[in-house]
Amino acid sequence: MSSNQPQRIALITGSNRGIGFETAQQLAKRGFHIVIAARDEAIGQRTAKTVQASGSKATFLPLDVSSSSSIRSAAAHFATISNRLDVLINNAGIYPDKGFNILTIPREQMVQTLQTNTIGQLEVTQAFLPYTHSNYCLRLADEC
Repeated sequence: MSSNQPQRIALITGSNRGIGFETAQQLAKRGFHIVIAARDEAIGQRTAKTVQASGSKATFLPLDVSSSSSIRSAAAHFATISNRLDVLINNAGIYPDKGFNILTIPREQMVQTLQTNTIGQLEVTQAFLPYTHSNYCLRLADEC
């Protein structure tokens, strides 16, 4: 990245542990400003500090992908962090089916999983699209 280009920004949902956390660390090493999006504020803040400890820029953003109001609030709050988003990684999800298989899982459990892991991710994408170059390209297709 040259000095006259702005720092790239990546928002990663569920980045407070596991694959999301490792992805955040890897992108931070590549010079991205990482937006740590997670439900739990204390854990999210601690994760952002861990990324910052390596000399990278990281910011915590409260976000629960199973809640439409949380998604809307996070998208609005993101405007205080940046006016653009270069990378969105929808990593957050739930696995409440422990102890069940496809033949025994109750309907309520399936609905909760689909609401969070599928519909929630789509809603996050919709909410953050205005910050992306893709949205710019969608509006000005001739220039992309």
